[in-house]
Amino acid sequence: MTAGALGAPLAGIMLYRTLSAVNAVFEHANIRVLRRLDTVISQLWVSPKMHKLHHSRDNVETYSNYGNLFSVFDRLFGTFTPSAGAGAVRYGIDGYDSQEIQRFSSLLKLPFTRKRRAGGYPKYEVKV
Repeated sequence: MTAGALGAPLAGIMLYRTLSAVNAVFEHANIRVLRRLDTVISQLWVSPKMHKLHHSRDNVETYSNYGNLFSVFDRLFGTFTPSAGAGAVRYGIDGYDSQEIQRFSSLLKLPFTRKRRAGGYPKYEVKV
């Protein structure tokens, strides 16, 4: 079912998709925003520093800051994590750091391979 079938105006859908695409580039950019400015921006809008926690190896941080445009939804649903410690984020997934797995060909095969290592894939648990 399309959003138009639900009665959403085409102009609104186009505006959202455009803002979403532009902000996806902004929030994944490796840029620094002044701390005070980032604090102000992230009150409403998703900033790069706020969103980078979502890509952390630490599950508490990974399962937070899902917002695409507006940070208010993370605050509303209790998934907001302040970006104060975002400078020390370790990216990636534990258990996938070996040179063998990081080769381009191995990364392409990964979704189709079962238990590449003796321990299998890492288990994901939310630590609260």
